[in-house]
Amino acid sequence: VDWEQKLVINIILNRESELFLFYLTKFWKIADKPRRCYAQPF
Repeated sequence: VDWEQKLVINIILNRESELFLFYLTKFWKIADKPRRCYAQPF
């Protein structure tokens, strides 16, 4: 499991947290993902 998958897994496990959206947004910005990734549901 690379750092990206590990972070996503941790985010999913903590999706009930009020910081879920914050971390998700920050993750995609740091990773500089294509815009299509923003719309990918978990």
